[in-house]
Amino acid sequence: MINTRTALAALAAFAASAPADAAVTISTAATQNMSCSGGTCVPTAASAVLNVSDLENDLSQFGNVRVMTTGNGVEANNIVIKAAFSSPDSTSLTLEAHKAITVDAAVSIGSGTA
Repeated sequence: MINTRTALAALAAFAASAPADAAVTISTAATQNMSCSGGTCVPTAASAVLNVSDLENDLSQFGNVRVMTTGNGVEANNIVIKAAFSSPDSTSLTLEAHKAITVDAAVSIGSGTA
């Protein structure tokens, strides 16, 4: 029989070991814990930031950009867009998240706006 106290302690220990904000956040903050190469951006830690200007520059340079939550041995859960951005008609943006994508700002890719 499992003791309630033991079960609660195990649950608390598990919650404490999980990253609280395991996400790739696209914002105006400086890029950190992200590696971008050839139009693909992946996290190098469970919590990462991709600067919106860096993303716009990559869209202009490569045309097609992919932002993922899975990196080399790293897994963030979500992608959170906190800053508005836009790119020309000839570009595409792919967002690949392990769990969820949250858009808290206007995103314009070509003539479309989300």
